[in-house]
Amino acid sequence: MGSDVAPTITRPCPRGGDDQQVWLFSNGYGASVIRHAFTQGLELGVIRQELNENPWDFRLDYTTLIAPDAIIGYCTDDSVQEIIIRIKDLPQVEGLKRD
Repeated sequence: MGSDVAPTITRPCPRGGDDQQVWLFSNGYGASVIRHAFTQGLELGVIRQELNENPWDFRLDYTTLIAPDAIIGYCTDDSVQEIIIRIKDLPQVEGLKRD
């Protein structure tokens, strides 16, 4: 899973298989990318920071036009890179306060 935009976190996939890579952006959005026995290619989830004190509290986001169902399946390394750039360019999460 290569990317010109380096992931913030890489950790073992919770369901086994390859690593999970997570990108977190200053706009409050991010992406979680996994590949395991139950995915077709790479699976990307659009995530959004929760409005609380914990900067690592992210949940799937169902509000963007990038992925109205929050998950995009059948991704390639190239399509992941394109989607990550689109997520990074989203406007700031409303109500999210940054120092």
